[in-house]
Amino acid sequence: MITSSRPAQQRKPGTFQLRIWRQRIANLAPKTLALLLQGIFCAVVLVPVVLLWFSHREGIRIPELTAGIALLLVPTVLVALTPVAMVHQLRWPSLLLPLTDLAGLGVIRWATLPDGAQLSSLALAPALWLVAQYRMRGVLLGTIAILLTISLPSLAADTVLSVADFARFAVLPITFLIVAALVLILFARLSHQHKELKRQDRLLKGVINHLNVGVLVMDAQGNDVMANPAQRYIHGLVSPEGNPDPTEAGHLIYDIDGASIPLQHRPARRVIRGESFDDVLIVAGSPTDEQRVLEVTSRIIASPDDGVESRILIFDDISDAYHEQRAQQDIIATVSHELRTPLTSILGYTDFAIETLHNVAEDDRRELEVFLTVIERNAEKLLARVEDLLLQQQSRYGNLKLNKQLLCLSALAREAVQAQQALAVERNISLELDTVHEPIIRADAQRINQVMDNLLSNALKFTPPGGRVQVRVDRDEGDGVSVPEAIFAVTDSGPGMSPKELESLFTPFYRTQSAATSTQGTGLGLSVSKGIVETHHGSIQVDSTVGEGSTFVVRLPLHEEYTS
Repeated sequence: MITSSRPAQQRKPGTFQLRIWRQRIANLAPKTLALLLQGIFCAVVLVPVVLLWFSHREGIRIPELTAGIALLLVPTVLVALTPVAMVHQLRWPSLLLPLTDLAGLGVIRWATLPDGAQLSSLALAPALWLVAQYRMRGVLLGTIAILLTISLPSLAADTVLSVADFARFAVLPITFLIVAALVLILFARLSHQHKELKRQDRLLKGVINHLNVGVLVMDAQGNDVMANPAQRYIHGLVSPEGNPDPTEAGHLIYDIDGASIPLQHRPARRVIRGESFDDVLIVAGSPTDEQRVLEVTSRIIASPDDGVESRILIFDDISDAYHEQRAQQDIIATVSHELRTPLTSILGYTDFAIETLHNVAEDDRRELEVFLTVIERNAEKLLARVEDLLLQQQSRYGNLKLNKQLLCLSALAREAVQAQQALAVERNISLELDTVHEPIIRADAQRINQVMDNLLSNALKFTPPGGRVQVRVDRDEGDGVSVPEAIFAVTDSGPGMSPKELESLFTPFYRTQSAATSTQGTGLGLSVSKGIVETHHGSIQVDSTVGEGSTFVVRLPLHEEYTS
């Protein structure tokens, strides 16, 4: 499903090369591995023999040496000529090679005595090969082979034997038994760990396969490694049978408003680029067939060498909950719309009544003017709440209509700060504006002004007298991957918020503990602001520390003609 490669990762060269060689050796076929080990052993044995040939040729028994070399090389050639399929079926190569190695080594050692006596220590290699292949039977075979090829011939070569001679020739078999015991203990531990890993693997696969969320695991290069049944069902939706383009580019993946998601913005490509994200909503499936609303989360699993071990995508089917919530929100939007019409009428008639008060007696006019002003003020507040509610629903479901035009973000910020300056002076709060750049954006001026007013009014509302609110306008040229952005940031010296409060800060109707106890409001302002910003393809983040204040940062795409 995915074949794209990931960005290059920084690795330590030595560690990376060692890891590659370990993987290559572990993946060798049995025949290749046997020939590799046999070649190394033959080279280790024959190098000192060649040195002895040039330095002490007169002491070498040539017929025995020739026979010993033949015992090493002939079985090696036989195994090399045996087809791979037969090597898998027959077990004789794993028994023949170490036994003939021991026999050949013994004959070569006999032919080069006394100078070749040191070759006896090399007998441990083929003997331990037997242990690795046959465990306890290998220990027995290795012990007998060492006694017959090394120890007994050495005893036979000495005409006069003492207790010290017997002890000296028993060192090699005893050493082999000790090393073999350690190898068997190691194999037992590895076998136990292997069984435990297999058990954990079965449990993990059992859990993953029974999850009702789709799980897709990819390797470091972005290739699919594992997918559970729920994910395979989702894959069937995005790439049904008969799909003319079964590649990633042809998958039927849409954003929440029904537009096809560009290939580079799809969850799989984003995680391959190294992104981790939460709760991204997509729609999977053909518009003319079954479609499901999915909430996608991604994670990057690091390897021990600080690279990428794997990439995980989790697809949670929230279709039922989404449509149920959508229906509830539609009801709210309908009720809000029905409220707005009579409220507008009430305000209109209230304005008309105030304008016609001059026809009423002066004593009655003052009292009626007070009453009508109260009606007008509360109707305006209620209308503002209804407008916020409608705006929140429109932005949430992609129905917010924008009147975009080229705007200078710094100019909008100056207007917003100027509008709030009187309130700042009244509350004895320092309100400052820092316009580092004059970024140009394509946006709806009314909606961006609404975002700025919300952030500034919140900052002034929660900053104590004598505090400070700083507004900054800047631009970020991007790093080649992210797009250039205009930045609008508001920093206050208020009470700040806890991490738990930050998690729900942009949830509709949510109010922090300090806000609920000290100020009035509906909890819609930040939710509406987030919806407006995201409808402009921007983002809004907050950084806050309890007791130190908060910083809200709005990022909006720079207009293409004004990017450097």
